[in-house]
Amino acid sequence: MEENFSCVKGQSRISSPPEYLLRSACQANSANTTNKGRTLTAINTSSSTHQAVVCQELGKPLVTKTVPVQGLKNTEVQVDAQYCGINYADILRCMGKYQERSEPPFIPGCESAGTIADVGRDVTQFQKGDRVIALMRTGGYGQKVNAKQTMTFKLPDNVSYKDAVAAVASYGTAHMALTARANTQPGDIVLVSGASGGVGLAAVEIAAKVIGATVIAIAGDDKKLALTKEMGATYLINHRKQDVRKEILAITNKKGVDVFIDNVGGDMFKVGLRCIAFEGRVVCVGFASGSIPVIPANILLVKNISVFGIFWSNYEIRNYEKFDMSVKTILQLCSEGKIRPYFSAEFPFDKANEAFKFILSRKSTGKVILYPNH
Repeated sequence: MEENFSCVKGQSRISSPPEYLLRSACQANSANTTNKGRTLTAINTSSSTHQAVVCQELGKPLVTKTVPVQGLKNTEVQVDAQYCGINYADILRCMGKYQERSEPPFIPGCESAGTIADVGRDVTQFQKGDRVIALMRTGGYGQKVNAKQTMTFKLPDNVSYKDAVAAVASYGTAHMALTARANTQPGDIVLVSGASGGVGLAAVEIAAKVIGATVIAIAGDDKKLALTKEMGATYLINHRKQDVRKEILAITNKKGVDVFIDNVGGDMFKVGLRCIAFEGRVVCVGFASGSIPVIPANILLVKNISVFGIFWSNYEIRNYEKFDMSVKTILQLCSEGKIRPYFSAEFPFDKANEAFKFILSRKSTGKVILYPNH
């Protein structure tokens, strides 16, 4: 990706036709059009255009512009977005390096929080004005966001829009990695690499404060490590200054760690794997180093080690009940004050490229969020 993430500001907003004309057009369309075997799409009546961040070409700077509002399907809701969370997956998708490829032009972003502006004819769970967080594969970096009602969740009254986008995807991933995949128990020793990032910091807090495990946090900066301590880490390792393997073996009296949550891959994965205790569990969350490690099977055999992957959003397709419970659990933990979602910076839409650079240059801690220009 080019180093200069400059944005090009779009055209001014175009005013909408009167609502009664659009509703008449919608009724006429429904009366005169048949679409056998397919779900009819309703005409959006709230606004004809909106501001969005668009990936026009993979690996090139994003563009903030005015685009048409997408028609609302029968089972969708439309959200007036107040904040959008940036996930590392969004950056990889815009670079063409994500496991799911999107063909440009597209609007990136997979989580937006705001109020319901409109609902499709078959929506029964929501009404206009509801405070929600909406999840999607793409489309989140826009003022008007359409999402399936099954991927939209009401926010507790005491959970802000900022907290929602800082929490759901990152904490949902971390929680499922620790519980559903690694079966982390109170008293386990949990090693977290990339511990100051979005998922890393979430893993530290959930392991320490929700599960009751002892956490060893790895990061490359003392200030970032100090933040992981605030979030519950007991032991801190600066991989730029210390011998990671030596420190882990000293902390654990050469026993090794029970669980390794790896957000980095590359050499960090190799070191962590060699510090796993007998019957330890490893969960691969991501490869921030850019290097996907090869796992030597003999190490797994000798120590009876289990290695898992976690692709959190895929549960929406593969096991919706588990996905639904994951999101609701995170919102409940947030509402009860058991987790404290952290974001280090917020940027307006027309500074989205700067936001991406902020993350890629490793200046961020926790989550980075976007908001529409007003």
